[in-house]
Amino acid sequence: MVRLNGGLSVISAFYNGIGSAVALDLPMTVEVTGSSSPHDEKKHDAAYGILRFYRKSLGIDRSFGIRVESEIPQGYGLKSSSALAFGILEALSHEAGVEMDPYEKCALAARASIDAGISRTGSYDDILASCFGGVSLADNARFTEIFHSDVRTVDIVLAYRDGKARYSSRVDIEPGSVEDEIVERMMKMVKEGDFISAAAMNGRIMECFYPADRDICDAFAASGSYAWGQSGKGPAVFGAFSDGSSMESCIEALSLIRGVNVIKTVTSNVGSKVIS
Repeated sequence: MVRLNGGLSVISAFYNGIGSAVALDLPMTVEVTGSSSPHDEKKHDAAYGILRFYRKSLGIDRSFGIRVESEIPQGYGLKSSSALAFGILEALSHEAGVEMDPYEKCALAARASIDAGISRTGSYDDILASCFGGVSLADNARFTEIFHSDVRTVDIVLAYRDGKARYSSRVDIEPGSVEDEIVERMMKMVKEGDFISAAAMNGRIMECFYPADRDICDAFAASGSYAWGQSGKGPAVFGAFSDGSSMESCIEALSLIRGVNVIKTVTSNVGSKVIS
C-alpha cells in the first residue's frame, strides 16, 4: 500500500508546457493486490486503464486488483488524477518487485495519464509533487524537472461546490494563450520561494478562461487571506493564511455559503511512501 498527497496548482502547464505544483496534506492511499476478480481488469474506469498501461509497458503478465481511498476531491484542480496515476505505479512496482528510478516512474506515470485520457499534458509537475513532496517546476513536454525544493509550512483553506468538477482532459486552452514572459515571471517566483504568490497569480489568469465562484473568492478576499485564487483550472479556490484567527473567520464565512465544502490543510514536504 502506498500513501501520497494531492496538491495545489502553482503554474498551469496549458500555457506553454511549463508547470508547477506544490504538495498539500491531502492523502490518498493506493493498494495493488496480487489477486482480482475475473471482471476487474475489464473495467473501463481510469484506474484500471492506467494499470493496463503499466502492465503492458513493464511486461507484467499478471492480473491485479486496485483499492483506493482518497481525501482529495476529484476533478477540482487538486491533483487527484496525478496522485492516482503515480500511486498505482508505485504500488504495482512494490507488489510485482519492479525496481525503477523515481524520475523514470514519474515520466511513465505522465505517459499513463495521457494514455488514459485523464490529462492533456501528462501533468509531470503534479506527479513530481506527489512523488517527492514540496514544490516542483517542470517541462511537461519533455518530462524534465527544472526545479524542486522543500517548502515552508503554509496554512491553506480550500473551498469548492459539489457537482462542479472540471477535468483537465477537457480543458480547452490553446498553447500560447498566455505570454511566455508571464510564465517566466511565475517561474522566478517559484525559484525564489514565493510559490503561493505564483499560485494566486496563476489562479487569476485561469479565471480568464474558467471563472471561479465569486462568492467563494469574495469570502477569501474579505477574511484576511494574504494570497488566494483558483487552483489552476479549478474550480476549487484556495486561500493562504499567516494567522489562525483570520483562517477560522474565513472558514466560518465559507460555511455560511450554501453548498460549499471547506477543507483546512497545509503545504507538505512528504512524498510518496510505501506503508505496507
